Amino acid sequence: MGPRRKRAAAAHADSDGGGAAAQPEPRKRRRRAPAAAARSDDDTDYEAAASASEAAASKAARRGGGKGGAAAGEKRTDAWGSAVRYAPMPSQAVLERIARAQPGSGHRMFLLGTSELRPAGAPGGRAQQFSVLGATANVYEVTIGCHPHCSCPDFPRSRLCKHVLFVLLRVLRVAPHDPIVWQKALLAREAEALLGGQHSQGADLTGVLADARTLQAFRRATGAAGGEDEEQEQQQQGVARRPVEGDCPICFEELQDGGEPLEWCATCGNSLHAACFSRWADTKRRGHATVTCCFCRAPWAGTGPGSGGAAAAGLRDGYINLTTASAAHAGADTGLDALYGERARWIRRHQGGPGS
Repeated sequence: MGPRRKRAAAAHADSDGGGAAAQPEPRKRRRRAPAAAARSDDDTDYEAAASASEAAASKAARRGGGKGGAAAGEKRTDAWGSAVRYAPMPSQAVLERIARAQPGSGHRMFLLGTSELRPAGAPGGRAQQFSVLGATANVYEVTIGCHPHCSCPDFPRSRLCKHVLFVLLRVLRVAPHDPIVWQKALLAREAEALLGGQHSQGADLTGVLADARTLQAFRRATGAAGGEDEEQEQQQQGVARRPVEGDCPICFEELQDGGEPLEWCATCGNSLHAACFSRWADTKRRGHATVTCCFCRAPWAGTGPGSGGAAAAGLRDGYINLTTASAAHAGADTGLDALYGERARWIRRHQGGPGS
């Protein structure tokens, strides 16, 4: 009790004729702040994972003498050498991209191939490249290392696109709550552990690898397939290609074997210009119609040198596009409106591209 209140209490006691000392005034109860809104199980999982990661990083820092688990002198930087902060929690935008990279999201993505860029212990850290078939059937190159990167149009703006997340979550099998998933730059030891399988939950790639026909089309597009591979594929499919003759049914120019790249239908065996067919297929997809053969009107099942191969390279937004070769994409609407709904208009305005 403060001096002023003590004097007031003594004066009151004197006025009562020496009775019992007056009881101090009851303290006013402070109102408690309203309870925080209940958090979802996902929030709890992300926070628990982040706490565990921070604890591990602190322990590593004590062992290595560096900040955030880095060895002495090691820093988390981007490809241009600028410092990048460790992110203990994912942003809402990253959570949305994580959802798109998961199975059943409607964003059809598949692994086409992978190659080592730098081995373990190399200057700059270990790095590996992954060829990914995106939701629009465009092919993008994803690099996982100290500086994760993707060739898609979304990456320069976000620095963490759904294709990078697809590789982390579904190819490397990292748990979606692992904080390494949403880091925009990695330490050398983190990249080594990631590519070495220390963050993986298994090796099951069911539903991750593209089908054999799409892989063959990708190899043709990149020049990795030879004539023997193509002949073997035709024999497996039982395809009988008709002689190249007559005019293209779209541009009405003469067809020449060995001239302009050709597509040909695996149902009727007729050929047409690959570039003409690409425009035809894009028109059908924009009208939400099934892509069909211009000759027999059967659902398109193309094959041959131009099917999703070199003729398709650069014909869609500057990327190899394998729509006609991928069974998962053929006849499907791969436009922004179908993939992103109401966000499609915002993406067109801010990204300045067709999406990925």
